[in-house]
Amino acid sequence: MTTPWWIFGALSGASSVAFGAFGAHGLKGRGIAPEKIASWQTAAHYQLIHSVAILVAEQAAPKNVWAKGLFTAGIIGFSGSIYALVLNKELKFLGPVTPIGGVCLIGGWLALAFARTGAKSRFDDFVVTHLNQTKTVHFTGNFLSWHRYYIWLYEKALREECGYKGYQPYWDWSMTAETGLLSTPIFDGSDTSLGGNGAYVGNRSDIVLGAGLNLPPIYVPTGSGGGCVGSGPFKDMTVNLGPVPLDSPGGVSEGPPSGNPLDWNPRRLRRDLVDAVNRRWANASSVVSLIANSKNIHDFQMTMQGVPGSGEIGVHGGGHYSIGGDPAIDVFVGPGDPIFYLHHAMIDRVWWIWQHIENPFQRQFSDEAISGTRTFLNTPPSANATRDDMIDFQYAAGPARPIRDLTSTVDGPFCYVYL
Repeated sequence: MTTPWWIFGALSGASSVAFGAFGAHGLKGRGIAPEKIASWQTAAHYQLIHSVAILVAEQAAPKNVWAKGLFTAGIIGFSGSIYALVLNKELKFLGPVTPIGGVCLIGGWLALAFARTGAKSRFDDFVVTHLNQTKTVHFTGNFLSWHRYYIWLYEKALREECGYKGYQPYWDWSMTAETGLLSTPIFDGSDTSLGGNGAYVGNRSDIVLGAGLNLPPIYVPTGSGGGCVGSGPFKDMTVNLGPVPLDSPGGVSEGPPSGNPLDWNPRRLRRDLVDAVNRRWANASSVVSLIANSKNIHDFQMTMQGVPGSGEIGVHGGGHYSIGGDPAIDVFVGPGDPIFYLHHAMIDRVWWIWQHIENPFQRQFSDEAISGTRTFLNTPPSANATRDDMIDFQYAAGPARPIRDLTSTVDGPFCYVYL
């Protein structure tokens, strides 16, 4: 897709070649001093290098506007001022512009260097975005609206950038709680599935949740896998980011080897499908109870996520821990397993049903549509979220939107309903 950055980079690169040729052949006949011709050629050389840098950055780091903007300012300030000063010595007031332009060029390279992460694909852009914002989009006022926009943007990217012709499906946990995970088309390991289970790893104890938060422990059983996914379209998939904290059997937590979860840490996708978790926390009764007994958005989203200290992990946690493995149960980099998007489409569907089953206007378009602060369980303490709060998706996509645009599936950027 042609973008303004592509157009500017291409035109600037082409003109730098023309300027270089003019400097080599056209300036000599004008009586220009050799040292000024050398300056002209230096300007053309730097313009070419940084025009190519803009094109490469647009391809490799499309969301890094700072780098591309600084390269653009540097080309105009550094090379542009030198061209003007060589052609017209009366423009001495442009002298200070040249070093400022040089600083901009250096700044562009720094912006690229410091923005580097372990993301290796467009898919990873979404993982990085979720990782960076985890503590401000879970147990917060924007939990549901943020994830609604997130999975919609993912679907949009699949269509517009990957040629996908379908829609974002959802995984109905209430059905797999009855049938078992491996007997469904989602996890049967066929070519049209989301991949099968991981290889079996035995002699594992329960995963223990809550200890790090000084809460009563919740014991989550391990499942029938635990190793690398060995069937289906994602059997050879590489996970590049994290883990941040990855809950592991025995109450231990795995972190990134380098200490930085944004660093590249390639490893195979692992799953540990756990029917017992699906039946316990994400069954039909859990869904019906959540919808019928939640009288306001606070109760709804807290019950959905699992009220801390209650011994429950809700249908949200139930879905994640039914998948198990790495990275599905890592709250930071969970989107690194493609099943994440089907799970959260179901989260969105249950919210949509709750919004429409009673008081649909209040639950979609009033201040009663959201509840909570702007930080994870209000840690650190923060103000209450409002419908005017902006939601930004960094590397994944844009533009930023206020929460008020995201609480209805037929308003703002959306136009869809669930069956």
